Amino acid sequence: MIFFFTWFYIPYFGQSVLWLSGSGNYLWMSIIYLGFILFNLQDNRFNMSNSIIAIILGFLAGATNENSGPAAVLIVLLFMLKRFIQDRKISLVSVIGVIFSGIGFILMVMSPGSQKRAAVHQTWETIQNNFTGIYKLTFGKWVWIYLLIAMLLIVAILIKRITKDTFWSVVIFLIGHLAAVYSMAFSPEYPERTFFGGVIFLGITLFILLYTILDDVKVPLVISAVLGIVFLFSFWPAYQDINLSYHQMQVQYHIIYKAERTKEKHAVIPLMTMQKSKYNANYGVIALDTPPQALMNQWEAKFFGVNQISGYRVNKSATVWLK
Repeated sequence: MIFFFTWFYIPYFGQSVLWLSGSGNYLWMSIIYLGFILFNLQDNRFNMSNSIIAIILGFLAGATNENSGPAAVLIVLLFMLKRFIQDRKISLVSVIGVIFSGIGFILMVMSPGSQKRAAVHQTWETIQNNFTGIYKLTFGKWVWIYLLIAMLLIVAILIKRITKDTFWSVVIFLIGHLAAVYSMAFSPEYPERTFFGGVIFLGITLFILLYTILDDVKVPLVISAVLGIVFLFSFWPAYQDINLSYHQMQVQYHIIYKAERTKEKHAVIPLMTMQKSKYNANYGVIALDTPPQALMNQWEAKFFGVNQISGYRVNKSATVWLK
């Protein structure tokens, strides 16, 4: 069920999971900030080894990306506050981790890319418009998840299967989800792939409740079978689209490598057809164009060591491409 949730609800799966650059920013970074949360949920004694782990994990979590990393730190802070209110205790190891996460975040904000985005003038009207846009985008996609979480929470309370700790865990991860998503309103742009961490926190919220209610219930095989069939109907067209793009890129690379060995070093390549699936890593990203002066044409020419790359459009079916 966790697998099906991630397949259907991770935004722009191709860009955040399959795209090399995107997966580095979102998929693999989630291991770090989720590891930071998991580490701080444990009762870690204050010693050298735990302090070193807190320093490394905290620093990396703060430096992962602009919204998911800080949201993870917020989740840790809220759990620390909860523990202080309940037990009047503060974990020094968690304090160290949070401090170094702040250092990591500051270092990331000082990077050239972050500085360039920060230089874009943001008015209050723009931020309000961003909030509205994010609300319409996310509520339209996750409304059924929100309703399911609300229903499961009510059921868990009515059948008395939820403890106080579990209730606050649900609330804290839901706050982390909202923080990761709506903090993007202060950014000049909010591509859907940046909501990766927010979706993961939403999934954790959902599955906390599912495990609370169904921890001793064996899920019928028919449910898994139905979900598997629905997945296959989604997977097959995505696979076909990705496979086509893969073969088209292979053709392009073959021509470019061949041109690199010639005296003219001029590659004329067939352009890729429009991608149809959001599971395709090439969907919605900038690609090679017809004129050699186009941005990606210049960039790839420099990368591959050729003087010029120009493109032409092919009016051929996918079958011809694959052959």
